[in-house]
Amino acid sequence: MILLALVALQELSRGEPIPWAESPMLGGCSQDAAVCLVRSSWEIVRLDLAGRGLDPALSRHTGLDRSLMGREFPLLGQWDSLSGANILLGNETGDQVLQELSSGGSKENRNPATCARLAGGVGAWRGFLRLEQVDHYSDATRSERIALLGSPDLSLTSPWNRRAWFGENLPPYSLAGAGAGWRKGEDLTSVSFLDGWIWQHLPLSDRLVGWEIQQADLEVRLGEIRWEQMARSLDRMGPLGEQRTVAGLVGWQARKDQLETGLSWRLEQSWGPSGSTNLVEYTPWIRHELDFGGVFWSGTHEAGPDGHLLKDSVWTKGLAGLCPWRLGAKAQWTDHPDNFRPEVESSLLGRRVIRSSRQQGDYVLEANLDVPAGPIRVGLGCSPWLVAAPRSFKLDSATDQGRFGSMQALEGILMGWTQEASLTRNGSGWESQAGLRYSIQGGKPESRMDFSPPRWQAHLRGQAEHPLGLSAGMRLAWQSRAVVRNLMAFDWTHPPRWSWDLWLGQKLGRSGFVGKAALLDLTASDQADFPGGGQRRPRLLVSLDWHP
Repeated sequence: MILLALVALQELSRGEPIPWAESPMLGGCSQDAAVCLVRSSWEIVRLDLAGRGLDPALSRHTGLDRSLMGREFPLLGQWDSLSGANILLGNETGDQVLQELSSGGSKENRNPATCARLAGGVGAWRGFLRLEQVDHYSDATRSERIALLGSPDLSLTSPWNRRAWFGENLPPYSLAGAGAGWRKGEDLTSVSFLDGWIWQHLPLSDRLVGWEIQQADLEVRLGEIRWEQMARSLDRMGPLGEQRTVAGLVGWQARKDQLETGLSWRLEQSWGPSGSTNLVEYTPWIRHELDFGGVFWSGTHEAGPDGHLLKDSVWTKGLAGLCPWRLGAKAQWTDHPDNFRPEVESSLLGRRVIRSSRQQGDYVLEANLDVPAGPIRVGLGCSPWLVAAPRSFKLDSATDQGRFGSMQALEGILMGWTQEASLTRNGSGWESQAGLRYSIQGGKPESRMDFSPPRWQAHLRGQAEHPLGLSAGMRLAWQSRAVVRNLMAFDWTHPPRWSWDLWLGQKLGRSGFVGKAALLDLTASDQADFPGGGQRRPRLLVSLDWHP
């Protein structure tokens, strides 16, 4: 989707935090734990505001398709750009090992996150390692995972019995990897390998599936030519099933950072209770970002035997007195807006899963204005939008193990309007901001949409930095109720919610070391956000980075 007004809906469906009013150190924890993997603490700590102005949909499909069942997971994405060393430890507060904070009368060990990444080299040569595992929220579906595996003897210490490289058993994911590369200027070659275990809820049926995964990646960039290649092996844990994928991409930059064209391909074989299915995709594409005298036009256009994706964005910017302004329009046309692969789920589950191939059209207008008012900057934004033939799941029935139905294109137009205002004040070494967002969504299909986003959102954020390298900040956010549909027989109404985060950082002189600590979601109440989701809990994360 390219609709900024629907970012909340689309990002929630992909299990990523809503990219509004995040702290510069950590991202929000609002994800749909019912239909996706829980994001790692590593990703939460390192999200920042740098990409806030980038429409997530416009950044999609710019590289090799490493999606799993059609859903993108950053954990499986390209990771060879590491530098230095990064170590992170974290638990929900109340952990009885690290003894961070008390948690009422609970004596439960609040499951930890442990991550380590290391990269270094000599001259143009470099190597990199990673080992990471997160057990956050794993209690919510632990009994279901044990049942799917046939109640294994978890007292055994073998990683293949615990489905984890270390420590706690049956975590949502446990991954280890290594790689090597060569880089000179903008030319590079790198290879990497990833091994471990990962659990996911299938995108359409919401059925919990566990995989033993091996993934190898190759990337070559020489001048204007790039070649990316991935080979992945998935073996289902518990019930029978497997998937083998080979995906690749060749691209040529006709103009640096302005025009690129190429060919993508994907060969995939899946096998399950209903037999095997084969997928062969090849897609020519072209991407561009062009400047016509202050009017910018960026777009992605790709079409192949299995579908098409056409999306364009046109915008201009300028000054009205001392006030910067920006006007833009976006549109997208595609018969595959969700990127899911129902034939894969059909082979794994032994029943047919379908989705509509009707074209969906998305349209949005944007207007933004910044008004300086003494030491304060006032930001105003407005985005009307509409979607023709929006997608929603038609639920036939649902159980604790999944849902039955199909992904359909709804009749009618979904439309809405998002307005936001912010106040920002900067001083010597500090910044503070307050923001308010109001969104409405309506039209004939509205009552059948999978998600009705919160109408109101507000945040207060502040950060300060000391010349000696100490930084600290906080973020307080609130959102009104939201509604989730089609995961079970009844609608799930998410009540209004507060979220409060605190963080602290320290640069250790010129050594390149940076220590960080964050207390996330201190107002969490151990309740699930979504049907079948994990409990929201306060979390303490501590990290140490070194960048020589």
